[in-house]
Amino acid sequence: MPFARRKPPSVLSRMRNALWPRMGWRRAARFFGHKLRRLPESSEAVAAGFAWGLAVSITPLLGAHTILSVLCARASRASVVAAFMATFVLNPWTAPPVWLATYYLGKLMAGDPFDGRLPGFIGMFRGLTQAVLTLDGRLFVEKVWPVFGPMLLGSLPLGALAGVTSYILIRSALVRVRAHRAVPE
Repeated sequence: MPFARRKPPSVLSRMRNALWPRMGWRRAARFFGHKLRRLPESSEAVAAGFAWGLAVSITPLLGAHTILSVLCARASRASVVAAFMATFVLNPWTAPPVWLATYYLGKLMAGDPFDGRLPGFIGMFRGLTQAVLTLDGRLFVEKVWPVFGPMLLGSLPLGALAGVTSYILIRSALVRVRAHRAVPE
């Protein structure tokens, strides 16, 4: 490979770069935009794929975001690559506010009173891991569902809103950019 690095980056370097890009956030966002623009599918397919990826990434189904978004994109004939790329919008910087928003919206939708305490996300994810590994339904109901249930309920309208909004914005931007770059024959 003529353009490969002579010395590949270490795992620690790749992790640091994932949390804080060496090139800076603005340049990373621009690079992400260039990647979306150059996808070979139609503007509608790219926007729909991105919308699926963003909508699915808002759900608390960690570990299944990529698989679910790709399946949804394939089922609707949207861009699978755009759906895959959009799942990375939920990252260590954006996850906490999204989780809080989904949790409190879910509590509001279920009619549960607010007790003023922050939800125990760490305990919920620890309990979820333990319940799945041991196939313990009682542990899931006792430790995971009080936080996971409202998050799942609240993620449905937030995911739908984020998906529809991103579809409209990305489709219109791609149509404008691609029309501007089109060469008249």
